[in-house]
Amino acid sequence: GGRELKLDIYSPEPEVASTRTAVVLVHGGGWLLGERNMVAPLANQFAANGFVAITVEYRLVREAAWPAQQEDIVAAVEWTVANAERLGIDPARVVVGGSSAGGHLALMAAAALAGSGKVAAVLSLFSASELTLAQPAPKGMFGAPQLVGPTASAEQLRAASPLHQVAAGFPPVFLLHGGADWMI
Repeated sequence: GGRELKLDIYSPEPEVASTRTAVVLVHGGGWLLGERNMVAPLANQFAANGFVAITVEYRLVREAAWPAQQEDIVAAVEWTVANAERLGIDPARVVVGGSSAGGHLALMAAAALAGSGKVAAVLSLFSASELTLAQPAPKGMFGAPQLVGPTASAEQLRAASPLHQVAAGFPPVFLLHGGADWMI
């Protein structure tokens, strides 16, 4: 998109036995707001437990239309794999994760990279899995006109919905939702 995107690297202390696994963390914010330091507390917890955690920046929808956000997370994962030796990680053990919009983007990046071996697993916390333009969104779906635009076609909604991207080669997913989640 014509500008550099930044990331922060949280490495384990030398005395912590490293798992040699990297966790690329994607912030939430409804694709409209937020920044990579929102997931710093989680990144610190991962690092304290021997993981290399990487918090990443992506272009928000006010700056760039969908699927730029997915492309940015794919680029972050590819950067992580390409820099595995420098980061001290196993390039076959890169996990991508996030919460809310970040969890959606983690799933969509995994879908884009499915079969490449670049994503070992996905950690998706209370994320949207199936998008709709309906307001209010029917139970189990997430209204996302801010991501795909208010006139997106059914095909465009399907292409931006992780639920419809699961296929052979998709990595294992840990998906967590609260039973009282009023939004999703």
